[in-house]
Amino acid sequence: EVQASASVRWWTDSSEKNENVRTTDSGLGVHYVDLDTKRLTSPSSISFTFRWLNASRWEGTDFSIVVVPAEDRTGGLPEPRKVED
Repeated sequence: EVQASASVRWWTDSSEKNENVRTTDSGLGVHYVDLDTKRLTSPSSISFTFRWLNASRWEGTDFSIVVVPAEDRTGGLPEPRKVED
């Protein structure tokens, strides 16, 4: 989610092409995009960047995340902490 209208360019470690998806205005001051990740095998890496539409400029940075099945998410990661009231 971002705070301005953008196009998200994303690609995977197993893809030779990238896709561009425009954000949707939520009406709550943020814009979001849903990436079609159904075809990904696990684990997969997704890389993405933004093109800010109103400013007509690229973010200038590529970001990456790793997608793993839910049952593999705890490997090497700290357990979630419970917040006390």
